[in-house]
Amino acid sequence: MTEEEKKKEEPAEERLMLFWCVPVKHDHGLALIYGSALGAWFYLLASGLLTLPAPPNWNPVSTGDPRVISAWFGAAACAASIWQFIHHDNRRLKNQRPTQSVAAANEAARRAGLT
Repeated sequence: MTEEEKKKEEPAEERLMLFWCVPVKHDHGLALIYGSALGAWFYLLASGLLTLPAPPNWNPVSTGDPRVISAWFGAAACAASIWQFIHHDNRRLKNQRPTQSVAAANEAARRAGLT
């Protein structure tokens, strides 16, 4: 096997994109976007539920500022979903089998008499 064939079979290094001068992988960038979107939806959901008026026969209970509580719910959902996306990608990439190059697969098929 020549040096050129070895270089072709070696996996290429993953290029990192820059986000405000910080190198970021594509999957991590998507995790940030999706995590922020889910956090915003959780904020809206929690804010809506916490500001509903209590039924007339219930004693009103002060839970503090609903915006602050909603912000904590949104931040927790954002952090949890970002962590889950990154953890899922790392687990997925760790379990991948190395792929054969097309040339190596063709050579194996030729040796086996399939072509």
